[in-house]
Amino acid sequence: MSYEPEAGAAQTRIGDAEREAAVRVLGEHFAAGRLDEAEHSTRVDTAFAAKTEAQLDELFVDLPYVSAGDAEADGPKGRPPGQRGPFGP
Repeated sequence: MSYEPEAGAAQTRIGDAEREAAVRVLGEHFAAGRLDEAEHSTRVDTAFAAKTEAQLDELFVDLPYVSAGDAEADGPKGRPPGQRGPFGP
C-alpha cells in the first residue's frame, strides 16, 4: 500500500479498507511494545472514526513506518528514505 500522494491528498476521503489497514498497523506497533493498551485503544477508535488520509496519518507521526503489508508479512520496517504514503509523511 504505497503511493506518491498528489497535492491535497491529505484531504482525500478514505474508506473502510484504509481504516482497517491502519488498525492492523496500530496492532503491530502495540505488539512491538510501542503503544500501551490505553493508547492503542484510543488510536484504534480514532482510526475507525477517521474520514481523511490526514486524520489517519496523524495517528502515526510518533511511530516508525510500517505498511499494512509489512504488518501482516514480517513485522516492522523502517521507512525507506524519501518514501511517502499512508500513515505518515
